[in-house]
Order: sequence, then C-alpha cells, then structure tokens
Amino acid sequence: MRQINLGILAHVDAGKTTLNECCLYHGGVIRKIGRVDNRNSYFDSNPLEKNRGITIFTKTAGFTWHGSNITLVDTPGHKDFVGEMERTLQVLDEIVLVISGLDGVQSQSEIIFKLSEQYNLPLFVFINKMDLTNFTQQQLLADLNNKLKGHFIPFNDFDTEAVALSDEKLLEEYLNTKALSVPSVAQAIKERRIFPVYFGSALKDKGIVELLNGIEKFSAEKKYPQQFGLRIFKVAYEDNTRWCYGKVTGGTLAAKQKLTEDEKVDQLFIPSSDKFIPVNRVEAGQIVAIKGLKVLSAGSGVGIEENENFSRIKAYMQYSVETSGNVDQKELLKQLEMLRQEDPSIEIIYQPQLKQYCLFLMGEIQIEVIEALIKQRSGIDIRLVCPKVVYKETLTEGIIGYGHFEPLRHYAEVHVLLEPLERNSGIEIVNGLNNDELSQGWQTAIMNSLQQKKFKGVLTGSEITDMRITVIRAKGSLKHTESGDFRQAVYRAIRNGLKRGKSILLEPYYEFMIRVKREYVSKVLFDLEMMKAQVQLSQQFDDTIITGKAPVRLMNEYINSFSSQCSGTGKIDYKLSGYEQCCDSEEIIKEINYDSEADLDCPTGSVFCSHGSGFYVPYDYVADYIHIKEDNYRISSEITERNHTVSDSELKKVFADINGRNRKDKKMTEKKVYKESYTPKKVVIKPKLLIVDGYNIIYNYEKTKELMRDSLDSARDVLINDVASYTGYLGYKTIIVFDAYKREENTGKSFVNGSVTVVYTKQGQSADSYIEKLVHDHIDDYRITVATSDRAVQDMVLGCGAIRMSARELQLNLEYMHNQADSK
Repeated sequence: MRQINLGILAHVDAGKTTLNECCLYHGGVIRKIGRVDNRNSYFDSNPLEKNRGITIFTKTAGFTWHGSNITLVDTPGHKDFVGEMERTLQVLDEIVLVISGLDGVQSQSEIIFKLSEQYNLPLFVFINKMDLTNFTQQQLLADLNNKLKGHFIPFNDFDTEAVALSDEKLLEEYLNTKALSVPSVAQAIKERRIFPVYFGSALKDKGIVELLNGIEKFSAEKKYPQQFGLRIFKVAYEDNTRWCYGKVTGGTLAAKQKLTEDEKVDQLFIPSSDKFIPVNRVEAGQIVAIKGLKVLSAGSGVGIEENENFSRIKAYMQYSVETSGNVDQKELLKQLEMLRQEDPSIEIIYQPQLKQYCLFLMGEIQIEVIEALIKQRSGIDIRLVCPKVVYKETLTEGIIGYGHFEPLRHYAEVHVLLEPLERNSGIEIVNGLNNDELSQGWQTAIMNSLQQKKFKGVLTGSEITDMRITVIRAKGSLKHTESGDFRQAVYRAIRNGLKRGKSILLEPYYEFMIRVKREYVSKVLFDLEMMKAQVQLSQQFDDTIITGKAPVRLMNEYINSFSSQCSGTGKIDYKLSGYEQCCDSEEIIKEINYDSEADLDCPTGSVFCSHGSGFYVPYDYVADYIHIKEDNYRISSEITERNHTVSDSELKKVFADINGRNRKDKKMTEKKVYKESYTPKKVVIKPKLLIVDGYNIIYNYEKTKELMRDSLDSARDVLINDVASYTGYLGYKTIIVFDAYKREENTGKSFVNGSVTVVYTKQGQSADSYIEKLVHDHIDDYRITVATSDRAVQDMVLGCGAIRMSARELQLNLEYMHNQADSK
C-alpha cells in the first residue's frame, strides 16, 4: 500500500489545527472533532500547547484513505518555532499549505512556500474559512499567484481545460488526446509546475473530503532504493528518555539493528500523538520513533543519507540566562544542551566575564516554553532576560588583510582579500592559492581554520557577514611551520583587514503589513515614523493597508502593544526580512563600547621575530614588516592573474613541497617566471573529526607519563576520559587508536566512550598504518585533525590534507577545557 507523509502547514490562526482534526476524524483516528478553544484537540495535548492555543511540538498520526496509508504530520505555525517546522520538511512527501480566507497570503505563508521550494516538495493549498470571508475565490487565487508566484489552480471542481492551460506539457497532452491522465497531473504537481487549490471551512467540515481525495489521487508514487537509509528530523526528551524521530528512506529498519559504530537501535515505535505503538521492523517511507540512540541528532543521515545542517532561518535575539538560588552549573548546561539537541537553531554561548549563559532565540513564546521545560525536567528556575538584538558587521569596500605569526620556532604568513557581498549573502570562503605557491596540505590547513571560526567585527565585536574571504598569498617554513601557525596567521589577517577597512554595522529588520481602520492611520504612521520605518499605503475595502520595513530593536515592543493601541480592530503581520545597515550605528557602537585592540583573543596585529625574539606589531604597521611583497594586488570582485619573479629560495621550497626536503642545496643560476591563476573554489563545510594516536600521546602527555609506570590501563583510561570530555564539550567526533598488532590472534576491536570511539588495531596492523588509512578514506567527508608527536605520522597526515596537532598542543587544549569547566 502506498505511503504518503503529509504535512499540514500554516500561519497562526489560519485553522490548521481544526483541519488536522477533520482529517483525523474522517480517517477514523478520532470519534469527535476537537477544538482549540475547548483545549481538546488530538495533537495539541501538551499543557503548554493547551494554555497557549498553538502548536509547539511536531507530532504524527496515521490513517488509511482509500488505497494509501497517510501519516499526518502536525508542525508549529508560530514564527518562534519555524525551525521545528523546517526540520520536518525533509521527511515529508506532500505539503498542504493552509491559507485563511479572511487574511489571504501572510508572511508566514511566504516563508513556508519558499522552504517547500528549497526542499522541492509538492504543495496543495487549502483556503480555509470560506464561510466567513468577504473575498471571492478569484480574489484569493489572484493573491496566491501574485505573492507566491506560481500556477495555482482550483481543484474542487476539476476543470480539465483550465488545468491543461496552466502548463505546457499538460496542454500538449490535452491537445493530442482531449483528456488529461491522472499520472500526468500528479507528475506536474510533483515537479511544482502547478499547485492544486481547494476551498472550504474546517470549522464547518466542508471541503475536507475533497482535499483528502485529491491528495490520494494526485500524489505521485514514490520509489525507494533497496540500500538502507535513515533521516533523523527530530530529537525529544520525554521522561528522561531520548527519542529520535526519523524516516526510513531505503531498505528496512529493524529493532536491535546497528546503525553506525557508535549507534544501535534499542526499540522501534510508530508514533501517534503521545502514543507509541511498538514494532519490530519499519519499511522504507515510514516515519518511526527510535529509542536507544545516543549521538544522532536532527539532520543526521545514516546509510545512503548524508548529514544536513539546520537551520536556514537563524535566531536574531540574544537572551541572558538568570537563575535563582544555588544552581548546579553542570546540570544547567546539561539541560541547555538537551534543548539544543531538540532545537538545533538554538545557539548557546558562555560569557566568562559575566559567568553567564546566553541563548539565541526567535521570540517570547519560545522563551516561555524553554523556561517551562527546564523547570519541568530539572526543577531549575531560569529566566531569560535582557533581550538584545544580534548585530552583525560587514565591509563597504574591498581590502587586503595581512597576518604574520612568527614567535620563536614558528612561522606563517597569510594575506587575504576581504570583499563585500550583497546583503544577506553570508560568508563565502574562497581558496585563491595554487600548489606552486603552497602545498595542498598547508592549503587545507588554512581553509579548515577558516571554516572553524566565526569572526568578530571591529566595531562592536559582532559576527561578520556578507563578505567573501579569499586567501591570496601564504608562506610557510619547512623547518618551523605547524598547522596552528597558519591558523594564527589567517585569523590575524582577517582581523587586520577588518581593522584597516571601512566597516558598517548591520541590524535585523522586520517586513510588516498592518491593516487598520481609517481613524487609526495617523497614529500608526506617527508611531512608524518614530521607529524610522519605510512605509507604503494602500486601501482594501474600508481598511488602510500599511506595508514597509523597520528595525527589529525598535519594533519589538510595538508589536506586542499594537492591538491595544488600535482598540483590537487592527492587525499586524510581520516577518524577518534580513539584515540592513543600522540607522543608529554611532550611538549603538558607543553604547556597546567594544575595544578591538583590547580583545586579546582576536588580535588585529601580528607577531614577527628579530634576533631570536618575537615582538608584536600593531595592525597599522604590519604592512611594513610583511615578508611576502604585495607586487600588483588588484582588489576586485574576481582575482585575476599575478606575475612575479620567483626567488631561488622560493623555488627550492616548491620542489621541497613536491618531492620532500632537498638533500643537497644546489645553487640556482636562472630565475624563472610563472603565472599564478586564481580560480575561486567554494568550500563545503564538513563535520570535524579528531584522530588521536593513543600510545604516542600517553608517552608525551604529562598527566599520563607518571601513571604509565604503575599501570598502563590507568593511563589509557585517563587519556580516554580527558579526550571524551574535551571533544564532547566541542562537539567533535573522535577516534583514539591504540596499537595491539603484536598480540597473536588479535582481530581488532573498538568500543564507544561518550563521544569517543576507541580502537585497538588488529594483529599485524600498527596504529600508524590504521591512522593513515582512516585519514585517506575519510578526508573527503571530514575536517580531520590528527593528534600525535610522531614526525612520520605528522608528515603522512599532512600530505593527505589533514591538520596535525602535537601532543603538547592537545595537552594545552585539554587543560584549557578543564579550566573553563571549573570556572563555570
């Protein structure tokens, strides 16, 4: 029987919950249609949902309709929980977008439509509340076509000719056969060439059966591969149990099945609201609740599925976490981490100077939910206070940034080109180097360093955005350079460019639509002018429609008080439109009072060496000390060719990078000229993997040196626990490799300790060879760092494109993490 995973999505108050109730009633899941007003709807069973009258948590329920199994997926409609809705889209087969006939297309409707386009999902439309609206069907259709830019066709009474005229392929079939086949229409819907529209009233239970019949009839059958695949879209903690919700996208999933080296299924359930039906096996296409998984999170893919990052919609408000009484900070961090796993769009940061956690969130209802959940689960009372807008910074014109890092026995220099991009473009990282100038291993180290950090601007310390970062020159030393040196150099280069360039402050803006009676227009316009809004006016019936944009920081309080100011007759709809230049930047910069030169973690200057001693050079003098001469840099949107003469020492370095260190230094008698072609290569950000050479680190790690004399097992346990704490704190995937190849009849083994996989090599296979194969097999999938002080292993992994980390560097990182945890 065909499986259809159907999501019903809508803006607030469009009637989504009532439509869900009608579908469940006709599907035989419930005997009576519930109401939001009566707090007895099937899906909204959580007390938070009942009190608020909105959907907060995604839930599912299945029923059979004609020849298909339909799994109905209920997702939140409120703006604060758009991330929850977005994560669900990856497992849906069809979408029903609910539009209120009273309001037409709202901002949240546009967001849903754009997301459905990004996930390439077929979309049906149900226009609700047709028993109450003053709009005609033609007006509502025109609103859909104008705002969502698609072919929206009424399907209540299927008009073959009207459907054919909406699409070239369907028209061709209709002209040839004087009819349209169901598979052809279903394919047109699947490819989003047309969007069926149904009219009705969920409250009056009108148009629901027609909608269900249309979905069942015009849904193209989906074929799944035989190879196993699983997509996790939700993580939830209920009664101290971790549940993972996913869709099987290929093959079958069985209880007790091992998914990865770290993960094994304990039990399988088919979820139906708050009920769980145990099963032993799940077929491809079905949605399942899994018990027993410890690591997989929302967006994780298993088998043929790849991991996917969320969320496309980012939070724009920062809140401080306040607690009452003496609170266990580790327990608080654990609870916050559980929330982050449930909602990956939540970002958690710790401010050491204030000894305080901060969360990046979407709005006030999300705050209420988080406070209630932590109280319910742990008994900890928290308050999310001091809301602040999340500012960002960018440049107005291109600039070259120079970074040099040369304390004693270290060396690296990097030049970067920073260029502004279109607003709301994010950060683009480009490698403008070539292998003639710097070996591929060092290039990889530089690019990995760029991917691992969010860079602060120099005006307020806010994250930079809308910028292309191109690495254009780099230089190292065969004798003294380590991967960490390039990391220091490239970070300093970016901060140097930002400090010397022309930066501007950006802030988030709302795009709004206000509907008010004529008597309130003057007051509303005055308020909007005080908020420095850009507005446009139009008329619709007896109401005035005001549209425009305004800064979030000025409009937030106004949104909450708007209804009372218009005596309950007005209506405001809004959405985040993105970041634009801050209109009060001077006052805000002065208020934040960020000193870029006092930020020791993000220096703008560089470190040079003279007479065996390192010295610091401020940002405005670095250009006078750099070792790579500028030649004829060109600052433009694209980097072109650059010609220069190669010195003897540079040529020797190129040969050494390719063939290894020269045994004999032959005198170069002829200089050569070559062209360096800059072809921008976009970089895909990969997950991080740390590989630890176990026994090598034990012998070089101060904490385990003494222990190993008495007990090697104790030394191993200490290293494993320390690394597990460190990588669990940072969210790395980690593998520790120990030699066991001298043991006879040893087939090798592995086990999981927290976030760490511990491997003992099999007979005849050394840790070195195991690590080499591991790096070679996974360098395309991960940003790999190998911790070892074995020079041969370091050279090997560097040649494969991984980053090397010495035992000393790992020890310092472990100690830093330990100190940070103690301070919290």
